[in-house]
Amino acid sequence: MKSRRRSYRISWRVAVFAGLPVLIVCASAWFFGRSNPLLSKRPSPVDLPVRSDLVLPVLAERSTMGLLQDEAMTVAEQLLARYPDAHEALHVMAMLHVGLRQRGEAERLWRRCIELAPTEPMYYINAAGAALDQGQGEAAVETLHRALAAGCEPTGVYHQLAAVLNQLGRLEEAVEALEQVLERYPDSAEDWFFLGQTQSKLNRFAEAEASLKRAIALGPAPANAFHVLANVCAAQGKHEEAAEYRRQHRGVEAHEPSEEPETPAIAQRVESYLGESLRIALLTLDEAATVYTRRGDPDTAEMLRLRSLALDPANTGILRELGALYLDQQRWADARVVVQRLIQLEPDNLTEHLNLAQLAMASGDAPTAEAAFQRVIDLRPDAAIAHYGLARLYLQSQRLREARLAAEEANRWQATTDSLELLAEICQQMGDQPAAHAARERARRSRALEASPTAIFPEQSDPP
Repeated sequence: MKSRRRSYRISWRVAVFAGLPVLIVCASAWFFGRSNPLLSKRPSPVDLPVRSDLVLPVLAERSTMGLLQDEAMTVAEQLLARYPDAHEALHVMAMLHVGLRQRGEAERLWRRCIELAPTEPMYYINAAGAALDQGQGEAAVETLHRALAAGCEPTGVYHQLAAVLNQLGRLEEAVEALEQVLERYPDSAEDWFFLGQTQSKLNRFAEAEASLKRAIALGPAPANAFHVLANVCAAQGKHEEAAEYRRQHRGVEAHEPSEEPETPAIAQRVESYLGESLRIALLTLDEAATVYTRRGDPDTAEMLRLRSLALDPANTGILRELGALYLDQQRWADARVVVQRLIQLEPDNLTEHLNLAQLAMASGDAPTAEAAFQRVIDLRPDAAIAHYGLARLYLQSQRLREARLAAEEANRWQATTDSLELLAEICQQMGDQPAAHAARERARRSRALEASPTAIFPEQSDPP
C-alpha cells in the first residue's frame, strides 16, 4: 500500500503500526495525496529576497519516552480542540492511540471518522485492523464489507479483507479477495506472494507455485518468497527445484541486515522504546501539520514542522515538507535554506540541485545556479532539464555561444517544444537565421505531441 511518487515530488510516509499484510494507514499517503512538484510555483527575481533569517537545527534535542508521548498527545488534543468535527483531526488522534497500543480507543475514533467521511477507505481499513488486533475478526470483516457497500475505492479494502480472512482461516474467501486486488493491480508482487501463500495453505500447490513465481519475477517480493516456493515445489515432488529455491533463499538471507542487538539487552530495549516514542511523536506532528495546512493555518503547520526538525534535524522527509510549505507561501529565500540543507544531507540528490538552481536563478545568483546545473550534469549527463536551465541562464547573461551549446545538448537528450523554441531564440540572437528557422519548425511539429520539458530525465533502462 505504498504511495508511488515520481521524481521531483515530495514523498510521503505510510505509517504501519501492524505488520503486513494487515495495515494501519496514515493520512498523508492515502488520504491527503499531496504530490505537488517542489518548484511548481516558480519564483521571479522581484519576489525572491536575497537572504533568509531561517536557522535550521543541526543537533537533535534530547528527550525522554514520557516527554515525547506527552508532547504528541498535547499536539493531537490541540488539533482536535481546534477542529472537533474534522475527520482528519480525529484520524491523527486515532493514529496516536494505535502507537500507544490503545486499539479500542483508536477503533472508536475511526468509526467516528467513517460517519463523517463514509467513502474514505482508509478509515474502514484502519478500523478493521484495530478490531482484528483486539480479537474481533468478524467485526473487522463486517467493517470492510461496509466499505465496499459504501462505494469506497476497493483495492486497499480487498487487500485488508484478504488479510483478515486469512487470519480467520477463511482461505477460499481470502483468495477471492486477492484476485479482486490483482485484477486491478496485476503487477503487485506483494499481492501475488500473499495469494501464493494462501493457495499453499489450501494445498493448491500448482496454483501457489505459479503465483509465487509471478511475485518473484515482478519483484521485489518478500524475502521469504523463495522459502515458500521451495516448500510448494517439494509438496509436488519437485525436489531438485525445491533444493534450488532453498539455496536462493539462503542467498537472500545472507544479504539481509542482521537484527541481532549489539548492545546489552536492557540498553537495547530502552533505545528501542525511545526510538518508537520519537517515531510516534514525529508522525503525530507531521499529520497535525498536514491538517493545519489544509485548513489554512500555515503558521501552526510551520511551527510543528520546525519542532519535528528540532527532534530529528537530519530527517529529509520533514525538510521536504517544510520546503513545500515555504514554496506554497512563496517564501523563496526560506525555501532555499531548506534546499541547501537537503543538499548537505544528500549531496548527490539531483532534484535538490535542480531546486537550488531555479531558486538561485530567481534571486540573480547566477554562479550558484550554474554550479547547481553543472552538478546535475556531472551526476547525470542526459539530464535534459539541466542543459535547458543552463541555456536559459547563459542567454540571460548574453553568453550566446555557451547558451547555444547547452540548448543543443538539451535537445539531443530530450527535444521538447520549449527547448526547441529556446534554441531558436538563441540562434536568432546570434544571427543564424537558417538554424533558428529549423528549430522553430521542429518546435511547431512537436507542439501537439509532447508535454512540457520539465519532465526531469528521459526514460532509460539502466540509470547510473
